[in-house]
Amino acid sequence: MNRIQGELANVSTLVVTLTTSAVLMAGCVARASLEERLVAEDQRITAEVIRIIEDEKGIITADLRVETREGVVVLYGVQSELESISAVLRRISRVRGVVEVINRIRIIRAEAERSDRKNLHSL
Repeated sequence: MNRIQGELANVSTLVVTLTTSAVLMAGCVARASLEERLVAEDQRITAEVIRIIEDEKGIITADLRVETREGVVVLYGVQSELESISAVLRRISRVRGVVEVINRIRIIRAEAERSDRKNLHSL
């Protein structure tokens, strides 16, 4: 009788252990799935932002970098036209899934403009 009770206790322990493991694994799978969906959403947003940038006249795309994490879009680089950047930022803010747009783009004057300013100061 004691042996049967011991075996039943072992079986019960095994069932509890397996059930707990299954629940934990399901939680891990669900979390991995959520992370994968977030990454896929960020990639979709980045692709849309790149399309917007490429469509905008006056933007030099080679001088820009886009990063997206959890819906926050960060733009890095240098440009010469503030108006074009402003238009792009407005369009990006309307992309589905974008939570925030952080502008880290530096605006630099065109070389001709800088030369004219230097000439003005030398007069």
